[in-house]
Amino acid sequence: MAKEDWVRIGGIVLIGVGLAVGVGLVRPRARADEEGEAPAAPGLVTSQVEVGPSRPGFVAHGVVVPSERATLAFVDGGRVVERTVEAGDHVEAGQVLAQLDPTPYRNAARATAAARREIDLRLEQVGRDHTRAEQLLRGGVVAVDQVEQIESGHARAAAMREAASARLRESRRRVGEATLRAPFTGVVTDVLVEPGELVGAGQPVLRMAGDGEREVRLEVPAEIALAVEIGDPVELRASGVEADDPHASTTLRAEVAGRGRTATDMTGLYPVTLRLTSAARAGVGVEARLWGPPRDAVRVPLRAVLDPAGRRPFVWAVVEGRAIRRWLRLGPLDGDRVEIREGLSRDDVIVVHGQSRLLEGDPVPSARSATSTGDEP
Repeated sequence: MAKEDWVRIGGIVLIGVGLAVGVGLVRPRARADEEGEAPAAPGLVTSQVEVGPSRPGFVAHGVVVPSERATLAFVDGGRVVERTVEAGDHVEAGQVLAQLDPTPYRNAARATAAARREIDLRLEQVGRDHTRAEQLLRGGVVAVDQVEQIESGHARAAAMREAASARLRESRRRVGEATLRAPFTGVVTDVLVEPGELVGAGQPVLRMAGDGEREVRLEVPAEIALAVEIGDPVELRASGVEADDPHASTTLRAEVAGRGRTATDMTGLYPVTLRLTSAARAGVGVEARLWGPPRDAVRVPLRAVLDPAGRRPFVWAVVEGRAIRRWLRLGPLDGDRVEIREGLSRDDVIVVHGQSRLLEGDPVPSARSATSTGDEP
């Protein structure tokens, strides 16, 4: 027999032996599956989920700003004839910042004052006429209705004088409003008009920030906003501060000064205002951690979660002795445990060790306390 024939026969024999071995290995597993006796994967450890008290936290970021801030404008329009400050200037409360041309307002005030003097003269004349009419009435020279007409004219003149006095007060106020003054002590942060420009009523002219208290405005979820109370202490950590800044890497103290009851815009977050009780310059970025109401939370070991940093983390839950995938929504970490927001309940049992080899429906020991079926290879 030729050598090539022996080689062909040897190959056929080897193939047959391999098939026999494969069949021998598959049949016991198939038979076990048919009989419901598939062996559990080695090295599995199961445990019931933990349930304990928890307070949800939320880290919010904000910027320190002055509590007193204002955008200043003239009540009436006109031509700016003077601006006495520049951006960055420190000003005192009541200091003159800008001036409109007061001529139109002074002229209006003079005209109103003249109109009131005219009414005063008329009122005095009507008063004298009334006195004479009463004397003539006692002498039977004039009728009663004539006296009544004079009295009505006196009342009308008195009302006209009252209206003229109100117009005069308004004219004088407008003369004063032509001068823009600082409402509080602080710093001019921005100038928006130049001398010679025409401005309308309410058009921004200057912006100011106060020297006094500082605050931080945060936006937090509803459960956090509803849990905090006015006056609650809060610790802030300065962030993004220059190395030579005295507040760099320091803790700032604050307290809750206000909280909104309506979400802002489309974010669904609620505003919370903190008032700083320690010194900090405006513009410093801070980080604050606020806490929600206490509640029971489900926790599991982080090592039990597969793909914890991915988009669809999950664990293997043990249901009727078999592995069932449970998709999770994870909460905050607590040491080597992670809070489960959705996906598990307090009575669930999960695989905490050896779960990387499991497939959906694989048999798993149904112990509720941590048990091991072997060592992890």
